[in-house]
Amino acid sequence: MQISNRLAFATLLAAHIAFAGICHAEGQRSWKADLNGDGVDETIEVRTSGRNETGRFYHLVVLNKEGDAIWTGPRAMDTENNLVFGEWDYGISMPVAIGDIDGDGAMELIAPAPQSDVSPTTFRVLRWENGAFKQVRAAQLLETPADSDRFPWANSEKYEGRWVSSIESIEPGNTATVVITEYSGGASARMGKAMMGLDARGMGLRKWLKPLTSEGDVGDEAVPAEAAKPAATTPEPLVAYMCQLGPEDMRSSKGERLTGLADVLAQDRANYHRYKIRHRRDLPDDDYFNSPEHRLLFSRVPVRVSPGVLKLINAGNATVVVTAYPDHIEVTTHTE
Repeated sequence: MQISNRLAFATLLAAHIAFAGICHAEGQRSWKADLNGDGVDETIEVRTSGRNETGRFYHLVVLNKEGDAIWTGPRAMDTENNLVFGEWDYGISMPVAIGDIDGDGAMELIAPAPQSDVSPTTFRVLRWENGAFKQVRAAQLLETPADSDRFPWANSEKYEGRWVSSIESIEPGNTATVVITEYSGGASARMGKAMMGLDARGMGLRKWLKPLTSEGDVGDEAVPAEAAKPAATTPEPLVAYMCQLGPEDMRSSKGERLTGLADVLAQDRANYHRYKIRHRRDLPDDDYFNSPEHRLLFSRVPVRVSPGVLKLINAGNATVVVTAYPDHIEVTTHTE
């Protein structure tokens, strides 16, 4: 497994999240929209269902103008249910916008699926029909062909090119405000904000609101720990621990191969605490990462590592020291 370029991209992804102005944990939890086409807005709320070792779970409730519930989504704590939302130890999937995204006259609720560090965003599209929300699509918006300014719905493992990475709002007149990511391999990536036209096939670029720009300057192989240190005084660490990154840590809980170091570190802590998969050199972390919410730190802040340590990790079964700070994570060897 080669993690290096994808690690660099993970740093850019963290910048993209801030650039897009999205904070899932404190994001919008209710919307008003005329779901039934009768000229009267309903209220769509996201409510807490509960939590378990995977994280927090949420469900939808639709209220009429009197405040009575006319539809309630499943309160199941099931990550495979397409009407369930959550902040989970492997990613976040919460509603972000509602509107007529395909021009068919029906209202659709949009929620991105949990995202890896290099994958185009997959959006769940839930349409209101016959008095209930139903998933009608789970797909990506990839520019096809290249440089065409057209982003049709697609399902692809393509990692290079431009895609819609977040949808900020859907406006009247069949338009939406989105963030577009451009990734051309290695550690190079650019992000921008655009107004898009909507139709049944996908989206088309109308105008740039913020042109594509690089969101960071990282090397081809890694983010050097020394070069990335801030000029200001480094904050006190949240926790530091030693771990051995074994083959079980290189795959997600669903068996999918992980390509980002941040994902590997998060899986190592999930294995240690939740699944009790522990290697000989794994040491406790004062139960800090026993919390799924705390494990989300790996996906929210940059990971700093030297090329030499990254080479050891790629070789397999490396023993490293992980030091977590509020704004970054450092990975070194236990001899450094």
